[in-house]
Amino acid sequence: MRKLSALFIIIFLSIIVSSCGGSGSEKKVRVIKEKASYAQGEKRAIDILIAYDARDLETLKSYSSGMFKNVMDETFFDGIDSYLDAVRDWDGEIREVRYSMQEVTFDKTYYAKAYFADDPKHEGSIFVVTLKSKDKETWSMSSNGLTGLSKEKFDALSVTIPEEE
Repeated sequence: MRKLSALFIIIFLSIIVSSCGGSGSEKKVRVIKEKASYAQGEKRAIDILIAYDARDLETLKSYSSGMFKNVMDETFFDGIDSYLDAVRDWDGEIREVRYSMQEVTFDKTYYAKAYFADDPKHEGSIFVVTLKSKDKETWSMSSNGLTGLSKEKFDALSVTIPEEE
């Protein structure tokens, strides 16, 4: 009876392990580091990084704005390997968010740059998710959302959203 019970347990555990991705199908689980509070745009940046990691074009379109979403198709991920590598290796944490504002013909646009990774190929460069907003609350991707930037330029941005003049 004990041998039969032990055999049943071994078979049961084998089924559980194989159905959970053991031996063969490697499925990565993204661990996001939770915080007590988030900077403006930070949660949206996390959502965008998760969508990039999953190659979820429909979610990325929903975070895009204007005409850009109309040109997002199956070739969207082509030619951006260094960005995709950074997203794949991302540790689940936004290191810092910095802000700027541009005014063109009395129309103000606010930008948030969410620093998520260092660029291992270029000393002093980082990867950021670039977001834009008209109201400082609703953030969408600026262009394709992912940008390389020098750490020096990032540090020159404001730690708070610029106030209207």
